[in-house]
Amino acid sequence: MYRKPFQNHFYGDDPRWFVGVVETPSSADDLGRVRVRVYGLHSNSTADIDTYDLPLAQVMIPGTEEGTKGLGMNAQLEVGAMVFGVFLDGKASQLPFVLGSFPRLEIADPAFSGYGTISGAVNSSSGAPLGTASGTYENIDEVTPGTPNPGLTQEKSDAIRAFAEKYNMNPNALAGILAIESNFDTAIVGGAGGNYYGIFQLQNSQIPGLTEQVFGTAMSPSQYTTLSFSDQLKVYERYITNAGATPGFFTGEPGQDASRLWALQLAPSNALKIDYSNPDAIISNTNQADSIEASQGVVTVGSVQAETIRRGGLLD
Repeated sequence: MYRKPFQNHFYGDDPRWFVGVVETPSSADDLGRVRVRVYGLHSNSTADIDTYDLPLAQVMIPGTEEGTKGLGMNAQLEVGAMVFGVFLDGKASQLPFVLGSFPRLEIADPAFSGYGTISGAVNSSSGAPLGTASGTYENIDEVTPGTPNPGLTQEKSDAIRAFAEKYNMNPNALAGILAIESNFDTAIVGGAGGNYYGIFQLQNSQIPGLTEQVFGTAMSPSQYTTLSFSDQLKVYERYITNAGATPGFFTGEPGQDASRLWALQLAPSNALKIDYSNPDAIISNTNQADSIEASQGVVTVGSVQAETIRRGGLLD
């Protein structure tokens, strides 16, 4: 394919904008350049277009850097970053130039290829960062606002809506949490030591007692994973009502309901005491949960809202 010499031919009259996903990270050896798989242009399959057949993209850096002789900071884009840019050679599309990246969130899913993890708040059961696969999944699939989640079937969506309506809860708050915890997979097993099961990653030691409360029969963890989504949702209901959840506890606002649901899972003994109007309030079972100063890595009302509500639109 003919490639226009950039210095001689680029004047901005023939731009082609793009959005894509980074497949090789920024490297100082390549002056921060990355390889980007562009939506609508490159096949999603590496069998069709290998990662290393994608053209290297320059990445814009701030004017505060020297920009010559290899001096200054390079871009720090990671694999999985969603980026926006322009092809400097127009329709030839061999000279990509990245102008910036989008905030995004990824979740575990076994059926789709993807990249990246998120950081900040932790998984309520395993202690792993929110968005990290709680089971054996190696691939992850992005979920952006308004984009259907492939793990969320109509049957599961209906069950979540009915549950949310019963508790005056925003359904997307619950859907976001279950997406983060399990991608709606009833059989997923993971967390620390592989001791957490199902759609909300229930600890193995809690399964017999909760299932006996709900079904009248104490189940083993392996039996629990055979339950339907609706039945595991019944166990989830018992879990949060044991912690004090009532319809009056929720607001119908997605951010507020997300933080309340996370608190019921992370800090059941303090969930009713936390100041949800304060984004820096710590979600913790300690007595200082309302007043501890937030610090990096601490789970706060604001952090769990941010991580969960990026799932907004899952049910739309």
